[in-house]
Amino acid sequence: MKLKYNIILLLSIISSSLIASNLEFNSNFYKILNDDSNWNFHSLNSQYTIYTKAIKGKDILAVRVNTINNITPNIIQEIVYDLASYPITLKKSPGLISKEIFIDENRKIGYQYIAIDIPFFSDRHYLFDIRTNPIKNLELPIIQWKLIENDTKYSKNMKNCNDCTYLKSGFGLWKASKVDGKRYEYSYRLFMD
Repeated sequence: MKLKYNIILLLSIISSSLIASNLEFNSNFYKILNDDSNWNFHSLNSQYTIYTKAIKGKDILAVRVNTINNITPNIIQEIVYDLASYPITLKKSPGLISKEIFIDENRKIGYQYIAIDIPFFSDRHYLFDIRTNPIKNLELPIIQWKLIENDTKYSKNMKNCNDCTYLKSGFGLWKASKVDGKRYEYSYRLFMD
């Protein structure tokens, strides 16, 4: 349960701070983010390793957070893809609203509102498109997402929030790779512009 909380909290915190260019799933930025080369070690603690990557022509770096554990990729994919359970899983985030607005076989459109209880910061909210790839092919990200504009057909599902900051675009993905017979390395990557 603690791992589930940490994974979703990490996803929510990082994605709530994004201000990025409007990226498509097949864009050059996606390819750069997905590429394992040219990531520079930044820091390490007992659970996570953080890397950054320079993007040509951009002032801000891409960020990658890695962890190793014995949880299978299908469990990680289920946890991250289960948007409706975020408020239950993230009990320490009482101001979180998370909705599944549209559901397809391997794709969801979601909405999140995150209350920010820090002076000089407004609450955040955003719509996002999240997709899964088959676990049998770990060459592909197991999860990928992008923020989408709020003037879409899905904006009627958003909280009425005039003082909130709408995060209109951003992109991230989760990769998994087998370390040994029981352990996997997970990598969460995002680009901020």
